[in-house]
Amino acid sequence: MSQEFKNEVDLSVSKGMIAEAKRGLAWREEHGRGATQVGFFGFFGATWVTAAVARQIIRNEGLSERTWKRVYSFFSRPEVDKKAEGFSPGEKGYPSNGRIAWACWGGDSGFARAKKIVAQLDKDD
Repeated sequence: MSQEFKNEVDLSVSKGMIAEAKRGLAWREEHGRGATQVGFFGFFGATWVTAAVARQIIRNEGLSERTWKRVYSFFSRPEVDKKAEGFSPGEKGYPSNGRIAWACWGGDSGFARAKKIVAQLDKDD
């Protein structure tokens, strides 16, 4: 499909993502853990800086197509973290490392937005 006819996909972040990313970085600072500085993604061991993504979200920058695909990939794998102890308020160990990372990537709002954007990008391909 020609680039000139490709539908424009809104790559902006949502207000909910910004709020969650701020929460995640605050937890990371407060607890000194979670959302490791460097995470490993993909079959080729490419590094990805989780805290940097949180800062990018907070600055309200539109994420690149590649970054949105990584956000979607992050959320798709550790959704099991939501079932782990410490993910929800009132549970022992709250916020868990997984909950902190989840927030840094934009939380549930980020997952929903990433699903939508990646589906649009895949449709356009």
